[in-house]
Amino acid sequence: ISVDSEPGMGSQFTVRIPLYGAQYPQKKGVEGLSGKRCWLAVRNASLCQFLETSLQRSGIVVTTYEGQEPTPEDVLITDEVVSKKWQGRAVVTFCRRHIGIPLEKAPGEWVHSVAAPHELPALLARIYLIEMESDDPANALPSTDKAVSDNDDMMILVVDDHPINRRLLADQLGSLGYQCKTANDGVDALNVLSKNHIDIVLSDVNMPNMDGYRLTQRIRQLG
Repeated sequence: ISVDSEPGMGSQFTVRIPLYGAQYPQKKGVEGLSGKRCWLAVRNASLCQFLETSLQRSGIVVTTYEGQEPTPEDVLITDEVVSKKWQGRAVVTFCRRHIGIPLEKAPGEWVHSVAAPHELPALLARIYLIEMESDDPANALPSTDKAVSDNDDMMILVVDDHPINRRLLADQLGSLGYQCKTANDGVDALNVLSKNHIDIVLSDVNMPNMDGYRLTQRIRQLG
C-alpha cells in the first residue's frame, strides 16, 4: 500500500495485490478490422507500444506516420495537434484533458481519453461502421450522438471546493450530453441557483463557507 499526497491537491492511494496463480483471459481482436491501416503519430512511447499491440491483435496494419500520403480509408492516431488536414477516413487524438467516452468533435475528428486506450478498437469499429459481436459489455461503446440528444435538455450543477473534482465530474457529464454549471461551495451554489434553472444538483459534503448539508437545507427552504 502506498500513498502519494500533495497539500491543496489531494491524495492518491495505491494498493497492489500479487495474484501469482491468476489466469488471464485470451484477448480477442475485433472482427472486420483486419487489413485496415492505422497510422501512429504518438509521442508517448508506452502508449504507442500498447496501441500497436492492441491494433495488430485485430489484424490492423500499423505504420508510423512521418508525413506520408494516406488513402481515403486510413485512420491517423495521434497524441498531438495535427498541423494539416488529414485526408484519410478519420483522426483519433488521445488527449489528457479529455475524460469520458470518445467524442466526435467534428466529422472524422475524434478525441479519446488516454485513460482508456483499450477502447480504441471498439471506436475504430464504429468509425468503419463494423457491427461488433461480443459478449463482453466493455466492448459496447455507447453512442455519443444518442447521449447528447437524450440528455441535452438537462442542466446539472456540480458543487465541489476541489477544482479537479469539479472539472472531472463536469467533463464526464458533458460527454454524456448534459449541460453543466459549477460552484465552489454552498454559497456559490446558491448564487448560481438564483440566476439559472437547474434540474439536478450534485454536491460535495465537506466544503468551506457552506457545506453540502447546509446547502441541501437551504435549497429545500427555497422550494
